[in-house]
This record gives sequence, C-alpha cells and structure tokens, in this order.
Amino acid sequence: MKYKWLNKNVDLNTLADAVSQFLENNKFKTLTEKYNDKIRILGSRRKPNRQFISVKVIISGTPNDFTVELKAGEQMRSFLKLSSLVSFFGGGLILLKYHKTVEFYQQLEEKFWKYLEERVAELVDSAESPS
Repeated sequence: MKYKWLNKNVDLNTLADAVSQFLENNKFKTLTEKYNDKIRILGSRRKPNRQFISVKVIISGTPNDFTVELKAGEQMRSFLKLSSLVSFFGGGLILLKYHKTVEFYQQLEEKFWKYLEERVAELVDSAESPS
C-alpha cells in the first residue's frame, strides 16, 4: 500500500527514524538504507512458531512531496487466492497458517498507517528550508 503527502515540509530522515522505531517496537530487527531520494527500511522477525516474516517501507520524494510505501505480506495474499486448490489437495493446516500470517500483516498495516499519520502530523514543518 502506498500513500502520498503534499506540502507538509517533513524531515524525511526523522520520519524514517520513526518508521524504524515503530518496527522495533513490534519486535522487528531493522536495516535502513539511503540512496538518492529514497530511504528504505527493512524489517524482519521470527514469530513464536519460527515463521520468518518481513516488511519493507520505502520513503521517497522531497519534504513537501513524499510517498511512503509499505510492502508486507504480498506473497501470502497471492497464495491465498489459490486456497480452494490447496484445500482440495489436503493443505488445510498450511492454509490456516497462511491465514493467520495474513491476519498478522493486516493488523500490522493498520497500526502502521495510524502511527504514520500521527508522526507526519507531528513532523509538519520539521525540514530545514532550502537556502
């Protein structure tokens, strides 16, 4: 999912730090990469059932015109489109596991966008004005 903000003058490095903090508060280990006009934050963790899950957040643009994209669980959602076929071949337990993982990603996404809206509102006019 991707959202765009205009005319907010937000310090994107501070926003990236807030995204990293959100992921760390949700038990993800994070890695931040900065290049050109993009900041990429990668998060990964293992759930108690030892399942590996990951998310990617990409912040791109300028302080007055930026986009935040969250990539979380796309592969899982694609797999669930084949759910009737998987069930037919006896994959009910696997399907249940995937449903729980998709539900986890959906809850994480919901919390993330709410958190991000609050952070952006706090960071309005936090970027230095160009000289």
